[in-house]
Amino acid sequence: MTVDNVSLPPITPTKMETPKPSPSVYTNGNENRAISPDINMEAIGASMISLRTDEVEVSKCPICARELNSPKCLPCLHTFCEACVSRHVATSLSQGKAVQIRCPVCATPVSSARAITDPMEFSKSLPTNHFISSLMAERLLKQKLCKPCLKTHKNTPAITWCSYCAETLCKEHDSYHRGLTSPDVHKTVAIENVQKDKMILYAPGLCPNHSDEKLVYFCHDHRETCCDVCKKTVHKNCEDVVTTEEAANALKSTKETHILSQMLKSINAQTDEIVHGRKENIKSLEEEKNKEEQTIKSYREEIDRHLDKLEQNLRSELEEKHQQKISELKAEMDSFETKRMTVAYYKDLLQALMSSSSGIQVINELGKVGQQCAILEEKVQHRAAKVKIVNYELKQNDLTANLDSLGSVEFRSTSVVPNVVTEDWNKLRSKKSVNKNKPRENTHDFMVIKYSHSRITGGTSYKSKLVLVDNTGREVRGYTEMGQRDDSFTISFKKNPWDITCLPEREGRDMIAVTLHNDCEIQVIEYGDKAVPDKHVYHTRTNCFGIAYLEGFVVVACVQGLEVAELVDDHRLIYRNFLRVCGEKIYYVCSGEKNRVYYSDSIDKGSLYCITLDGTEIFQYSHVNLRSPRGISTDSTGNVFVCGYYSNNIHQLNAEGVLMHIISPKSKTFYKPLVLIEHNDRMYSVFGKHKVIVFT
Repeated sequence: MTVDNVSLPPITPTKMETPKPSPSVYTNGNENRAISPDINMEAIGASMISLRTDEVEVSKCPICARELNSPKCLPCLHTFCEACVSRHVATSLSQGKAVQIRCPVCATPVSSARAITDPMEFSKSLPTNHFISSLMAERLLKQKLCKPCLKTHKNTPAITWCSYCAETLCKEHDSYHRGLTSPDVHKTVAIENVQKDKMILYAPGLCPNHSDEKLVYFCHDHRETCCDVCKKTVHKNCEDVVTTEEAANALKSTKETHILSQMLKSINAQTDEIVHGRKENIKSLEEEKNKEEQTIKSYREEIDRHLDKLEQNLRSELEEKHQQKISELKAEMDSFETKRMTVAYYKDLLQALMSSSSGIQVINELGKVGQQCAILEEKVQHRAAKVKIVNYELKQNDLTANLDSLGSVEFRSTSVVPNVVTEDWNKLRSKKSVNKNKPRENTHDFMVIKYSHSRITGGTSYKSKLVLVDNTGREVRGYTEMGQRDDSFTISFKKNPWDITCLPEREGRDMIAVTLHNDCEIQVIEYGDKAVPDKHVYHTRTNCFGIAYLEGFVVVACVQGLEVAELVDDHRLIYRNFLRVCGEKIYYVCSGEKNRVYYSDSIDKGSLYCITLDGTEIFQYSHVNLRSPRGISTDSTGNVFVCGYYSNNIHQLNAEGVLMHIISPKSKTFYKPLVLIEHNDRMYSVFGKHKVIVFT
């Protein structure tokens, strides 16, 4: 560990028995991580507030809200009881192997948590927070009372102090303590000795080479602390060796320390402003919600009035058509009633003729009656053919099907950037690079093969084109969004290219940089109507693979680290730094917003890392379902995507490294994804050497 170039001795993990974990667990589905039910969120809030106001309050565990017992420190520096950490990890693991272990306070991933099998052993392996333990000791030693006895409301004088447990012990408890714990781990010190020299309480203050000697000197030549023995032996020829008090006083007054203080104030001001803004936004949303509810109500009333009007119109139409049809039916009925009366008349005539008429009457009149009956029959049959039974058929407009909603609710977002960054801190920050939250779905895939042995290893978004690097085909080619070849962008190489990134324009002409991994070369190419290869060649210190541009700098993945080169005005690259970061096989790198660099360690159980340009680690992401991470990309909202080469999936994280979704494409042929490219709000993934699948 190094603070302002002052090397501090490593903290050796120690062991202690812890209680069995609780099997219960709660889950936050959005972040795919377990949250222990015994975490006291109010205590967390109180603890975080107390850090600003009362130094002693850092001795309280955010999980159990009680005084720390065996204080264990996570990488983010938040400190908890050893037993609480064990219980938190156990409840997290009970969710399944895919759950990430995170700090209960700030949700920072625990980078070493991937291989956890025993929560108790893991909690024991965490470093003890000796600084907080020493703060607790100063308060407890003033009381000189046994801490375990205080829990049972007994005031028993204490005689010893255990730094590991952070407890004062009486004679009886000291005896129990020695019998139940390892003296190598649970080292106890007589209180009278502590009162003579309080530095005994701070374990890192002892020399790692001479356990009985305190680190009382600081060697500026070697940038490390040392004891009196080391000073007389190892550092006897060093010219600038001062006491730790002198070095500390000098360190406190440095510009870096002042900037650190200002940085914390600035971050605090930013978070305060954002939290206040969120509260105000919530308040305003509640007020707007009430207004919108009234709007919906008014809209519904308007719809009701409109429906009442439509109902009345339909009723009027029904009544009008009813009367019209009744009139028509009555007219038909009257017509047939007249014909029925005529038939009755003809029957009477026929009966009279048959009963009392003379022969001549029958001969003359019977023919006439027959003729009229025939005419009447024709009329009845003709009219009867047109007679229909009439029923109502009300044709309704199916509003429930055609009107699936009264409207929709959308949010209008406005970016808010708190303007509270200190001037000095702002100078230390690198410039910003130019770079939605639902799971993406694959829409189509296409092949970008040139030869049967083509292998796409890199790519970028270039204007309206998708530009892919064919490593074995020794070519950089352009494609449309639908996968058609765009011959307007083609660059051939004599050697094997690996990756490409776009650079700022130079005098109106486009500039790109391409890595040639086997030759340790970066070619900066001016591209216009005609590409000009070898415009400028930069030689890396070792084989170079992935490349990314972070405004003003080019970052290159070089297997064992990241090489940083500055892009000067004439578009030449000048070596600036080599970051020896965590990872064994670093092949891919991606630039992000706010001075961020993402890179992946491509070993089977590798991780995705997020660092700043100076090498400061922001987060490390690993997952049991992420094997051999490769290509990386970010979207317009800051979400991060990484390929799982052997796990055949893509992991989507938010800007803080929290897993949002694991994308497993529906395509049966999807395997070994290698490259990710964000283009026009779509994510393109190269898989199977020369196939591309698109996500929206």
